[in-house]
Amino acid sequence: MTSTGRGWPPSCRRAVCDLFVLDCIEQDKSWFLEHGRLTPARAKAVTAAVDERCGRLRPYATTLVDGFDIPSEWLDATMLMQ
Repeated sequence: MTSTGRGWPPSCRRAVCDLFVLDCIEQDKSWFLEHGRLTPARAKAVTAAVDERCGRLRPYATTLVDGFDIPSEWLDATMLMQ
């Protein structure tokens, strides 16, 4: 895998961008459904795509946490230990 920019593989950067957009859509999914912009099947596909991107990014979790400068005290959350 080649890397560009600041050492991030292009597939990782793309997955982060995709995840951001998909998360925005997922958060407002009800609006999109109500206004006919998404079908129920497509709304489910958005959720599946979010899950898929999270899985794809899992190997880079430590790098992402470091890159976003997430405070260490936040990383002690019980849900992260499961």
